[in-house]
Amino acid sequence: MRRVWPLATTAALLLSQSLLVLPVRAATTFPDVADSHMYRQQIDALAGRGIIKGNPDGSFKPGKTVNRAEMLTFLYRATNKAALTPSKQCMKDIERGSWYEAVVCDAITRGYVSGYADGFFKPGQDVNRVESLKMISTVFGFKMNSNLPAASLTAYSDLSLSGWYAPYVLDSFDRKILPIPGQEGGKFYPEWPLLRGEAAAYIFNALGLKLSTVTSSSAASSAASMTRSRASTAATSSAATGLQTNVDFPFSDDGNFVLKAKKAYIFPLKTAAVGKFTVTVNDVGNNSVRCRLYKLNKESFALEYYVGHVVDNTCTVKAALDPGDYQFEINPTIPDLVYNVFSNTVTGDGNDGFREAEKLQQSKPKTGNLSTEDVADWYTIKLAYPTKTTLEVTNDENVRCLIYPMEDVDLYGFSGPVCNAEYEFPKGTYYIGVQHNDEHLNDQAFSVRLK
Repeated sequence: MRRVWPLATTAALLLSQSLLVLPVRAATTFPDVADSHMYRQQIDALAGRGIIKGNPDGSFKPGKTVNRAEMLTFLYRATNKAALTPSKQCMKDIERGSWYEAVVCDAITRGYVSGYADGFFKPGQDVNRVESLKMISTVFGFKMNSNLPAASLTAYSDLSLSGWYAPYVLDSFDRKILPIPGQEGGKFYPEWPLLRGEAAAYIFNALGLKLSTVTSSSAASSAASMTRSRASTAATSSAATGLQTNVDFPFSDDGNFVLKAKKAYIFPLKTAAVGKFTVTVNDVGNNSVRCRLYKLNKESFALEYYVGHVVDNTCTVKAALDPGDYQFEINPTIPDLVYNVFSNTVTGDGNDGFREAEKLQQSKPKTGNLSTEDVADWYTIKLAYPTKTTLEVTNDENVRCLIYPMEDVDLYGFSGPVCNAEYEFPKGTYYIGVQHNDEHLNDQAFSVRLK
């Protein structure tokens, strides 16, 4: 589990130099931020403007996480916003007279951030990468552009066009807040806690500041990497169009991928149905295309989604779906392929998705069988308290298992479990999907249990 900074420690970090008037150069010297550090110049620039401060011992600790109250304080300083102490307590856990009270309550009043339904704000909780980007957007008052091309998200395999964070991430690329060194591609890890050095780089870019002449080879390499990544993103964005298409279900389509850019079909489902979604590409090699189906959630991450089953050059999703808005996302692994997409309503086996998931009881196994026409079987369990356990699935040579934590699971510090490995499961609701391993088409018997 990742550690959350105590608020007293954060207060010391933020306030230790607040009563001192120091020369700019003195304020930008941190003994633990070497000249070769990838964010040294961004940290120095913000420290020189009083936006970020060090510890009582003079260190900055760029690898420490940033909590919600601290991030808001950084952003209020960056935007020169004044915050007045409220006349009454604004949230249950916002301590009267605390160092963060004025900023947090002001941010809540202005609608920059909000608390939780239980009346708590959790000021000491780590802020993750995408949450920080939303905070930057709201506090800076950026006007969102709803027509931005989605190509910048395709560089990261773990970012989805259906995520609540997508508009903020896209806008951050458009404003050149992203990428920063170390976050140029592959995976973005949206739920990872933001580090102090990364926060400095985000805010530096949000302010539109420019790097001075780079004096170290490592810093030069980082800046060059960032420049190359931006150029690549810009080139992809200008070349890729039509990456999202609004359609009615059932639908079919064909076309060409632009490089390896994803394509998404967004559609409303008005009545419950078992849907089958298939994408086929012209490359006959194995695993040349991937696909996923998301149930869109405007308030949070898309928690209900289905990973497609791949055989040769075809990816298939079959799922029992409730009414709602959905997105079928297709992703080539080879550039510039020709594709064909087809969807329709089919007959299921009674256990084809979240809606039809069978209930598991702890320590009691369930047996199942995946036929050649089936993609996955589904199960659900609700834990009343944190449990260190293993989600055990047999026949894992031929089937794979995915575990989906729901909204009532505290995901902070939770690494995301896999089956047949021991984890500390937070309390809450989980769904489990057991599906064919890619390339397998034979009937497969299995059992599943939470030990």
